[in-house]
Amino acid sequence: MDITDRDFEKAKEHFVLALDHVSRECWADAEKELKTSLELMPNRVSTRTNLCATLVKLKKFREARELIEETLAIDPENPELNLNQGLLFSEDGRHEEALTSCDRAIALKPDYAEAWSNRGNALNDLRRHEDALASCERAIELKPNTAEAWLNRGNALHSLRRHEDALASCERAIELNPTRPKPGSIEVLHSNTSNAMRRPWPAVSEPSSSNPTRRKPGAIEVLDSTTSNAIKRPWTAMNDPSSSNRTRPKPGVIVV
Repeated sequence: MDITDRDFEKAKEHFVLALDHVSRECWADAEKELKTSLELMPNRVSTRTNLCATLVKLKKFREARELIEETLAIDPENPELNLNQGLLFSEDGRHEEALTSCDRAIALKPDYAEAWSNRGNALNDLRRHEDALASCERAIELKPNTAEAWLNRGNALHSLRRHEDALASCERAIELNPTRPKPGSIEVLHSNTSNAMRRPWPAVSEPSSSNPTRRKPGAIEVLDSTTSNAIKRPWTAMNDPSSSNRTRPKPGVIVV
């Protein structure tokens, strides 16, 4: 599909509007803008990834699954998409497949702290509690101030009956995020509007997403859901997880 300059600019405009809606947690509005952007540039992987995460937030799991499968066919080496696919497997109770998706995300991006944390959730669901603890500790090593990883570590310790250590870990999570995300919340990476207008979109003449140029390592990363942290990067990503006593794996969105 040939993209005109006008389509390119309109797609970017809708994408930036979607990021603003995401920053205010207006998920239905974000979905609308992302779908409009996607109609104009159907193969843009970052738009698809952000839409996947938004659909997860809206609990539109079937639509999210279909979109993730379509997009993985375009960009199978996208770590955020693999992580989101793992989240959806967890929703279905398919914990082995969730673990495989987390492992794939980590293989593509070894320092992906959120993937290590979500991997810990999958391992805990599989009753591999020692492995779950090790995975959560790796997430903390990569991102020491991530509340979700500390909480997931506490869950693993609780499963191991190390209750005092579990309590300490959960208290650390509360220190880092006193307004702990509700189960099912997703973490979103937004883009700074000025950066987004400057460098995010590829030139119209660049290769299409059917043969995308890979993002540089670290170009996208899932942030904690505080607005101040979220409004820091060019195009972005999201993630999600949950349980009655844990943070849900987060969806992976990208905006690069």
